[in-house]
Amino acid sequence: MSKPIEIGDRVAYSAKFLRDTVQHTGNVPFARGVVVSILDGWLAVIFWQEALRGTGRVNVGNLARVGSPEMSIN
Repeated sequence: MSKPIEIGDRVAYSAKFLRDTVQHTGNVPFARGVVVSILDGWLAVIFWQEALRGTGRVNVGNLARVGSPEMSIN
């Protein structure tokens, strides 16, 4: 696994999270955002761009750095 998600990282939902929640279509698989803060070490506040737009909170375990192996469907 890659190093932990940090403030400023460009992120997306991980392929594992998308598979586990059966989200293969729609906006969520294509969403990209930037981590603006991390609360209590596990909850990332994301500024979503493009597909979702706006801010949201996501468990860091459900995220992957854009371009990382965790985004791979394999």
